[in-house]
Amino acid sequence: MVRLGCCLPGGSFMPQGEEQIPASTESVLLEGTQIIAEAGYSYSEICAGLLCELSEEEVARLAQAHGAGKLPLEVCNSFIPGDLPILEPGKQEALRRYTETVIARASRLGIDTIVFGSGKARRIPEGMSREEGIAGIHNFLRMCNAFGEQYDVTIAIEPLNRRECNVLNTVAEGAEMVHALQLSKVRLLADAFHMYCEAEDFSVLQREREILVHIHVAEPPDRVYPGRDGGEYLMGFAQALQSSGYCGRVSVECGFTDFNSEIMSARAFLEEAFS
Repeated sequence: MVRLGCCLPGGSFMPQGEEQIPASTESVLLEGTQIIAEAGYSYSEICAGLLCELSEEEVARLAQAHGAGKLPLEVCNSFIPGDLPILEPGKQEALRRYTETVIARASRLGIDTIVFGSGKARRIPEGMSREEGIAGIHNFLRMCNAFGEQYDVTIAIEPLNRRECNVLNTVAEGAEMVHALQLSKVRLLADAFHMYCEAEDFSVLQREREILVHIHVAEPPDRVYPGRDGGEYLMGFAQALQSSGYCGRVSVECGFTDFNSEIMSARAFLEEAFS
């Protein structure tokens, strides 16, 4: 049986409105992960950028909360911000510092997997050949792998549909990169929404099962919470994933209009889909 989790969407889980959103990132993480846990999920997934907003004192307090079972974090996404492009030569030292900070802090807070989507940051710029761009992404992932081995954190390549990025658009392409690199801490994610956009066959889930470490789900085509519009596509996705033998984490990653109620509906649907 898979383990269900949910991505924390910043402050939108606060029903009172923006003026009532907790002032600190620390409070957002503590309250948001508690809401997700109370909704019946096994873990929370957060944006990597939140880790860099924390002070060292806040990181220490959150690490204590995690150790006491009060911060069920396991995954973070949105690894590299768009203003830190990984293929821009002048950004390499800043990129290295940022990458180590995120991976080190993730490890302290119990996060063992970081999702590398980051479509804007990894985009191959105009004027650069595809071969040069792929080589640059390889170099970035080798750096991530070194930090991943140091802090025991895995990087999961997230294929993004071609409307969001111009490289690594399918699970098959992501798998090709994982196999080419053969790095101990670089693995693969499959996102149901992006697979839908690319019309990618579910057979890739079986074929690449050995390197799949994480899953994202949302209801296509509008990327709403799973099950809102009947869930026919996701039922097929879940069946294919189960048939592959995958037993890892599955995170709800979508837009919400009423976070508190919709995560409950999403969990109920996914429990049925994966039963």
